[in-house]
Amino acid sequence: MSVAIDQLSLGQIGTNCYLVRADRDATEAAVVDPGDQADEILRALERLGATCAGILLTPSHFDHFGALADLADATGAPVWLPEGELDVFRRPQDLYPGFPTRAYAGDATLLSGGETVDVGGISFQVRHVPGHSPGHVSYYADGALFSGDVLFSGSVGRVDLP
Repeated sequence: MSVAIDQLSLGQIGTNCYLVRADRDATEAAVVDPGDQADEILRALERLGATCAGILLTPSHFDHFGALADLADATGAPVWLPEGELDVFRRPQDLYPGFPTRAYAGDATLLSGGETVDVGGISFQVRHVPGHSPGHVSYYADGALFSGDVLFSGSVGRVDLP
């Protein structure tokens, strides 16, 4: 069985956000990298007939978590974040002054790699893939890799960012 993946391009730089369901008929979705525009993510979930069962983050960069606080507040969904980068999610203005990224003050499960996260009937294997950010993680489920900014089409992610 392959997971059903719907991709949204969000925010100032068009960061990929993924709505991942166990299959096309599933009514729960994992949201991977809610970079911006929580309202657009919520509309997309509604179009799919799905609710947000959990929020997964890859790196702690503003373009990947700009909608985290708003989406978590709106859905009450559990959140998984890269270990060692919690301070960035709590105080994004310290690292990203000038970007209107709302701090995330809610609960989160911190991931260091090697864990399995079960969300919406999907088991995501977590891998620590530092380089683009120190705690960067990726998620693998049923043949799909959600790599954040480690891999790009025809390229790799920058390694000179905090």
